[in-house]
Amino acid sequence: MYAVILLIASITSTIVWYKYRDGKYSLQTLVLILWASTIMSMVDKAYASIVESEEFVEVTSENTVLGIVLVASAIALWLIYLVYTRIRLKF
Repeated sequence: MYAVILLIASITSTIVWYKYRDGKYSLQTLVLILWASTIMSMVDKAYASIVESEEFVEVTSENTVLGIVLVASAIALWLIYLVYTRIRLKF
């Protein structure tokens, strides 16, 4: 389920980035972070389903919470990047 949540967040952030391309909030960085984590999780899920015969999408509360935590971590990294670039531009 966490891979699906990351995929939805990646697609949503890409649509927002295409709509607001002014570069004010560095949305391309958020898109890059989310797509990188989505690709990583998809490769992990594909490997686990082929080699270890696991389900590709497991709908459990733990996986849902993991997906929310991963999206929140990506947004937190993006916000840290924004603060860092704003401080760097002032000095």
